[in-house]
Amino acid sequence: MTIALRPMTAAEFAAYHDRSVRGFAEQMHELGGQDLDSSFAESERQMGELLPDGLATEGQHLLVVEDDGVPVGTLWLGARRDRSDLWWVWELEIDEAHRGRGHGRAAMLAGEAYA
Repeated sequence: MTIALRPMTAAEFAAYHDRSVRGFAEQMHELGGQDLDSSFAESERQMGELLPDGLATEGQHLLVVEDDGVPVGTLWLGARRDRSDLWWVWELEIDEAHRGRGHGRAAMLAGEAYA
């Protein structure tokens, strides 16, 4: 396994954004009991607050995790909102087909080196 990180493209970010908003909204709906429309609105609001300029948001790094050049997931690293000198792992997701093979751990180590 050879894990590498690279910046997302605009097309990858669009798909990531939609997937993340939908996933967070579904979690709020299922776990918090919010109606689905309100959950989607809140999820979209929070994503807009965290990434106001999308891929160009200063201090945020949206990356594709690759294994030997094949995309296997995504990693979002960036400054914390309250302390720009500290980085935070906002989200790590390994595609379902690639889970259970050590990609998540390797992505975290690569992310640490990246930071």
